[in-house]
Amino acid sequence: MTTRELNIYMNQSIEHLIKNTLKATFANPQATAFVLKMQKVIVESQKKREDYETSGTHIPAFLISSITDNCNLFCSGCYARSNGICGIGKSTEENLSVMQWKRIFTDAVEMGISFNLLAGGEPLLRKDVILAAADVKNMIFPVFTNGTLLQGEYLDIFVNNRNLIPVLSLEGEQNETDKRRGNGVYDKIIVVMKQLNAKRLFFGTSVTVTTENRRTVTSTSFLETLQKSGCKLVIYVEYVPTEKDTAYLALTNKDCEELDQDIDTLRRQYESTIFLSFPGDE
Repeated sequence: MTTRELNIYMNQSIEHLIKNTLKATFANPQATAFVLKMQKVIVESQKKREDYETSGTHIPAFLISSITDNCNLFCSGCYARSNGICGIGKSTEENLSVMQWKRIFTDAVEMGISFNLLAGGEPLLRKDVILAAADVKNMIFPVFTNGTLLQGEYLDIFVNNRNLIPVLSLEGEQNETDKRRGNGVYDKIIVVMKQLNAKRLFFGTSVTVTTENRRTVTSTSFLETLQKSGCKLVIYVEYVPTEKDTAYLALTNKDCEELDQDIDTLRRQYESTIFLSFPGDE
């Protein structure tokens, strides 16, 4: 795929995403108003990227910003922790300052980037960076979080800044989630989802797909639970083995094909929900 073909593909993907988001937020006037506003921004961003491309500089449509090395959970098989990338109480000396992150965000907007995925570690441990992102209104920030810190002041931050979109991590239903993330985590996340829904916030969930949970996380039971909790976005992420003894959890080519088929079925079955898959839709 040439750079030009990649740009066309990415622009079409973004247009498709916005169209589906409008469909998913139809019953929520505040969320719909925000998406319509961002639709104009996204068109302007596409034009900026095309201008850069004409001058020989390729600008990506998305960024992924890992804003902290710290995390408050010990998830089994965590890629970042296994490789020493994150942990509790890690030194912050090598982390970028809030001013550096703010500069990155604003520079990205100027170059035509309108989506920036915030990750970690646990990104909600950097409230200063989250607040800096909230101030950059011409960029959408999906915040990939374990959800355990999303309460109180943080709930207000998301309510008041619609460009921040919480994406809560689950591994399936209670057994799968608590097995990997710790006892009681699943119940906490469901409570957070209900609070977000009560505030009429657009939010999603991120699911790491393995050979053990693939059928569960694409089941009607799991999706119905998410729907009842108000979730409008589901992102499936294929598991990457961190150690030899976890290689059996990685999806085979056949598993990936079946997952793609399952997602296509879910898109038809749950038209008000957005389904994405990484790396399938990456």
